[in-house]
Amino acid sequence: MLRVINYLADSKRVQEDGKFVHPFYRDTFSALYGIDVEELPVEEGVYPEANLKMLLPLIKSTVKGYEDRVRFFYDVRTTEEFGYPAPEYLLLHGAGLKHVAPLGVKGMKALAFPLALLLAEHAMKDGDYALICCAQLNTPFDESEKYEAGILLLDKALVVEESEGTDHTMILSYSHRLSEAEFVGYLKEHPVKTVCSDPDDFGTFFAQLSELPAKEEMIFNWNSEGHPGYIHIRKGVIG
Repeated sequence: MLRVINYLADSKRVQEDGKFVHPFYRDTFSALYGIDVEELPVEEGVYPEANLKMLLPLIKSTVKGYEDRVRFFYDVRTTEEFGYPAPEYLLLHGAGLKHVAPLGVKGMKALAFPLALLLAEHAMKDGDYALICCAQLNTPFDESEKYEAGILLLDKALVVEESEGTDHTMILSYSHRLSEAEFVGYLKEHPVKTVCSDPDDFGTFFAQLSELPAKEEMIFNWNSEGHPGYIHIRKGVIG
């Protein structure tokens, strides 16, 4: 079980950075988007900053006051980062979290989110905090104009006492890859409100998280290529 210590989200209209990509990704970007490599200019020392400007303030605000307790960082994205090499290290450096071990979790669309929760819970010891950054930051070549991100600061918890109040949000269960039958079985065992999101969508989760009433439960699920995944949360006392 995981406890949400803090969270923050934001969404904007995708910012036009033109066709520029970091030289390290030039050939790959050209192949993936079918663009002549010569059309992708390289200017030494000048890189797109839209993604960094989107994520860094959210991370700083989410971890404020907890910086010394963060031990793990999971960079979850539905799209690749072409503006900078090693973007997770760049974010940690900008947030002053140079002691934190980062890991990029990608290639599964939104199902990378519950996988990151599994990795975090496995890695954390008592007293550790994990930071999870979920982002869809499409390039100008993507069809979607989604440009959104959500940040979670988590720790491990076995139980929340009544005396701690009802504001705590708990992640009760999650899975990143189930069969349809397994997911249907889980829903039968937990007959609470279910929200089905687009495979590329993080925004719905963070919007609903903010609006969830005290002592209420909700299951968010995504289905990518026939593989359901979910995150089951509750706000308030467990028991």
